[in-house]
Amino acid sequence: MLAWAGNPTVHQALAQVCGSKQQAGTLSGYALYYKVQWANEELAAMVHVRETAARQAQIERRLSQLDGR
Repeated sequence: MLAWAGNPTVHQALAQVCGSKQQAGTLSGYALYYKVQWANEELAAMVHVRETAARQAQIERRLSQLDGR
């Protein structure tokens, strides 16, 4: 049986499972770090795709100009 009344928060649930709030805080910190790292990688990938698309469009414009001559 859980030791708290009402709806538990994520931190309270982690504290109950881990046995201490310190361990739960550490696990929450690791989870937050992982999510931030993942978001950074996703953002970098989106920027790379955008830059690649812009370069491709520029190459296609140059080729269409050459074909028009």
